Amino acid sequence: MKRTMSLMMAMLMLTSLLASVSMFELEDEWNEEAGGRAGYEVELVGTMEPRPSVQDLSGGWRNTVDVGEDVNFLLVALNSGTIDITEMYISVDVSAAGTTVGGTGGSPDGAVCDDSTVTSAGNPVCASASYSAGDYLAFGSYAVRDSLGNPLTWTPSTPGEYEVTISVDPGDQDTDLTNNDLVFDVMVTDWYDIGVDLTWDNPPAGGSGDDDMSGTGPHAFTLTAVVDGSTEWNPRNVELEVTFGGTFQMNDDQSVPVSTFEGIGCPSQNECVFTTM
Repeated sequence: MKRTMSLMMAMLMLTSLLASVSMFELEDEWNEEAGGRAGYEVELVGTMEPRPSVQDLSGGWRNTVDVGEDVNFLLVALNSGTIDITEMYISVDVSAAGTTVGGTGGSPDGAVCDDSTVTSAGNPVCASASYSAGDYLAFGSYAVRDSLGNPLTWTPSTPGEYEVTISVDPGDQDTDLTNNDLVFDVMVTDWYDIGVDLTWDNPPAGGSGDDDMSGTGPHAFTLTAVVDGSTEWNPRNVELEVTFGGTFQMNDDQSVPVSTFEGIGCPSQNECVFTTM
């Protein structure tokens, strides 16, 4: 009986103690202790460019890169520690089927360091001399640089799947080394395009073929369509629609259409549309 009473008294005392200390106070105290132990800590959070390619439910790909497109490397890095960092280097590697095709190679970017010299291109060797605690590097969008201090650029020439590896190296100014690397795949695809250009054959006096046209017609024009892309392709089932906007006289006194496009009356006073395959 005495043992049972002792246990009940202990439980009542513990309940009373917890009742007088809120969970918020316990959480705040834990956060303060954890923050005090944080010290050095750098996190490579993600990338703004390029982004990992993902396949949707229909089988299509998102966040792809076009063949011939210039790609920079914009990183999101956070100094989540409590101490300013004075050294951090960033390296990038882009590979396809085990073959390196781009990146910083053997010259990692001195994002944070104390070298005051400049490269042969006139850029500082070190982008910054210090990285403050609690800050995002370059406000959350740091552009990785090449060996000359210019923005690192990758221009893929062949479609396919590429593996991108990005690493930050703060030397001994870091605690958790498991959040210093990003590895993801980027799909490079061919691109296709049809460009069109329209110019007036008889432009207004003193003007060019791109100026607005007015007055009684007919007004002849030349429409040019150019097929472009990263590889050869044959366009099929292409529909061209030309829309002229402005103010058109619809009919004459005998209700005969006045404003026409290839003999077809304009559908409204404010636009004239022509469609062809």
